[in-house]
Amino acid sequence: SNAEVWPVHREETFWLPDRIRGNLNKTSSYSLGLFLSEDYVFLEKAGYLDICRNASDGVALSASLHEPGNAERQLSPNRWMEQLLLIHARERAAIGELDLQAWSMEKDWIGRALSDEGSKRKMEELENWDRIRRSRLDPEIGFDHYFYCHAPDLTMRKRWPAGLLERGVRDPVELWYSGVLGLKCIPFSPFFLESRKLLGLLAHRFMAFTLRGENESESLGQLVDPDRCRDRLVKLLANFKEKRPKNVFWESFTSELAYLTSSFLEKVLAEIEGLYVYSEYKLPSDCQVLYGDHSLRVSGRIDLLVSDRMDLAGAKVLVCDFKTGRDAPLSGKRMASSGDSLQLGIYLEAMRSLGAIDGEVRMVKAGAVVDSSLSMGDLEIALSSLERVCRHIFSGCYGQLTPDRTAYTRGFELPLACGVIPADIRKKKYEKMLLEMDKGKGSIQ
Repeated sequence: SNAEVWPVHREETFWLPDRIRGNLNKTSSYSLGLFLSEDYVFLEKAGYLDICRNASDGVALSASLHEPGNAERQLSPNRWMEQLLLIHARERAAIGELDLQAWSMEKDWIGRALSDEGSKRKMEELENWDRIRRSRLDPEIGFDHYFYCHAPDLTMRKRWPAGLLERGVRDPVELWYSGVLGLKCIPFSPFFLESRKLLGLLAHRFMAFTLRGENESESLGQLVDPDRCRDRLVKLLANFKEKRPKNVFWESFTSELAYLTSSFLEKVLAEIEGLYVYSEYKLPSDCQVLYGDHSLRVSGRIDLLVSDRMDLAGAKVLVCDFKTGRDAPLSGKRMASSGDSLQLGIYLEAMRSLGAIDGEVRMVKAGAVVDSSLSMGDLEIALSSLERVCRHIFSGCYGQLTPDRTAYTRGFELPLACGVIPADIRKKKYEKMLLEMDKGKGSIQ
């Protein structure tokens, strides 16, 4: 019954504790040889001794103490080096060269690291970086120009995906990684089966082919006969079902897919009789969204565009977005405050920039009695969240609002190589950065 879901881990670690390992070693009918913590310590010491025994000139030791959850912890000597430093300090104290009460392992370690001029220069560089590190951990100091910033002219003419702009409201660092650097997160999809995502993907594909047929034209065109659309959808579903295994899962999946696509189609056919339509309308390369004094080039693909005329100039349009998940209904207030469904608002504003004089964007759901919508008159308030995104793009300062990483984190995560700044500090620094940008101090030249 759960063949489509990959198990999700619920424990912080899958390693057995010493108590259980010891019991398994004692009660097993044959020797398992499970190592305990003390066995690891013994092997570690034996490894160190073997290194010394086989070293031809000497052994160089670096700081190695760290915490996986705190990448900014100052490094200190490993356990073996700590013992060597302590033994050497006791020997010096025995002959009167050292006062153990005033001695500290950290100062001894740093003193040995600064034994030559090259090390001193390196230490000065580290101190400069440490000042930057401390400033990043200070909630009273905004993000500096070393932190997710660039010269704004690098992205002035860049095309920004509408979906990325929506995610950038929740966390502007996504604009940096995906928009500025062009990087993508490694998806989880290769590691588990996501039936809901597959269902949404197929529903969109089936709707596109049902409404468009073999017509791949890049312009608006008249909708073909509704009966032909219904016949085309029936054939698509029958062909899909025929190629799937004959079991309960795929029977249920195909039935839900048929329900979604049939509901979408009937809702669409009731709205667009005699109008011009385009399925999966791709925004032109020169499409711009005007906000305040700025114009932002945007890209995206609209599930279904409906117009009362062939040319968008002077047209009244309907932007349809098919939803198969649990998305909240369209709300201008929610879009303005949190950027929720901002992508759809940008699509409607893009239609206005292309010449449309009136219209609305509609979230089409299969089970909804009345689909939520947003009109062009609502955009002035709804798109206010876009102002914050424009400030990041045109100033070159982005900041970061990513939640803290945990063992159960899903969705966007920072790369593991990044230093950890707690989320509550990042939020305060972000607000400080916005205040500095308001005073004209936040742009990077």
